[in-house]
Amino acid sequence: MMRRPAILLIAIFISLASMAEKRFQIGDFCYQVISDTDKTVAVFSCTTTATDITIPGKVSDNGSEYSVTTIGIPDFTTAIGEPGFDQCGNLQSVSIPPSVTRIEEGAFGGCKTLKAVHIPHSVTSISVGAFSDCTAIQDIIVDSNNMHYQSIDGVLFDKKATTLLFYPRGKKQNSYSIPNSVTTVGEYAFWQCKTLQSISIPHSVTTIGPWAFCHCSALVSIDIPNSVTTIGKQAFDWCSSLQSVSLPNSVTTIEDCAFSCCSALKSITIPGSVTTMGRVVFQDCSALENIMVDDNNQHYKSIDGVLFNKDATTLVSYPHGKPQSSYSIPRSVTTIGKDAFWQCERLHTVNIPNSVTLIEEGAFTRCFNLQSIAIPNSVTAIQPYTFSLCTALQTVYIPGSVTSIGDGSFLHCNSLKEIINLADEPQPLDEDAFDNTQFISIRLLVKPSCVEKYRKAKIWRKFSSIEPTAQQ
Repeated sequence: MMRRPAILLIAIFISLASMAEKRFQIGDFCYQVISDTDKTVAVFSCTTTATDITIPGKVSDNGSEYSVTTIGIPDFTTAIGEPGFDQCGNLQSVSIPPSVTRIEEGAFGGCKTLKAVHIPHSVTSISVGAFSDCTAIQDIIVDSNNMHYQSIDGVLFDKKATTLLFYPRGKKQNSYSIPNSVTTVGEYAFWQCKTLQSISIPHSVTTIGPWAFCHCSALVSIDIPNSVTTIGKQAFDWCSSLQSVSLPNSVTTIEDCAFSCCSALKSITIPGSVTTMGRVVFQDCSALENIMVDDNNQHYKSIDGVLFNKDATTLVSYPHGKPQSSYSIPRSVTTIGKDAFWQCERLHTVNIPNSVTLIEEGAFTRCFNLQSIAIPNSVTAIQPYTFSLCTALQTVYIPGSVTSIGDGSFLHCNSLKEIINLADEPQPLDEDAFDNTQFISIRLLVKPSCVEKYRKAKIWRKFSSIEPTAQQ
């Protein structure tokens, strides 16, 4: 009795799948049926050489008339790498018919000559990334009767102008003032706006969304008003000219990679209001020498420009641009945080005290000039990718307390010459723990009583030289 519902479900699935694949072409436009019942289609591709196009509102195929309601690949499709409007190599202007309600992600992606798009009153949804890589676009023009969106000076907002959705990256101005009505700068809002050198953010704004100013490579400084509480993930990622950032005492959250790859940024001060900071907030900030923290902050502190939690038990982030070649971690520290020393290229040595019990994943990844490391006997595990891509690392001391070594811990450490491992039992290893290292060139020194164990152990036996050490 249970078979009939199952057969029915399969039949429905097959019907939907076949519907999803029903496509046809009329002239320069390609269409995909969304619903045979409702007679609706999406236009997802165009190959015209014209500079201006008007998308039709209705089309006919095999005696059936369809309304064009969507631009771009519909959500249900399984297609990958479909040609889109980027095939229209001369396209400068698009007029969308009033039958369209949705403009999908990437609908006009890659239309590098597109300068203007006219949005009709019927559109209720415009996906993030609908105009991705439209590097020449200067104006988004929205019908005044649209109940969901509006444009101000060619910039796209929601209807109430409380969220700035898309600033056309082909605009020529080098400065822009966000309207006072705006409370949220949306995801990717200023993505790759490479001509903007300054942006004025009003006190109405409370949230700067993920990737909001990402790749604004000409942006030199930014003053964030004291109304902002959240700086989203990668909000200022790859703002490579950014030299000055003023963070107000209203910001409580700074998300992952918020200022990563800001290669001109030399110093930043975390205000007293910040309670949460994501991972690698300042990743690849190659000039950053100091991360300062307001004395009134109850969650973080700075010691010599290095970021710690408030009681200095966790080292959160070591600035990439510090000029010193060696660093001694304070004895208060028990945890070296995830990616804490990520790509600190100037460091040759780091002294880890016996107070440290946990070195988190990726803590020293890409420390390209780190030459030696001695893990203290307070540590019991080497987490995954802790020393991966430390390409100058030559000597490693592993105490007897370490019972596990994670995936990729010494991945691409191709300068390794000597490992002293005092563990009584060979730690279990995955294939990539020492992947792309030169086993034939590395001396593995172990306790005299353990030599044979290591010569028989998986992965460890790959080391061509396994010798006894006098160290205990």
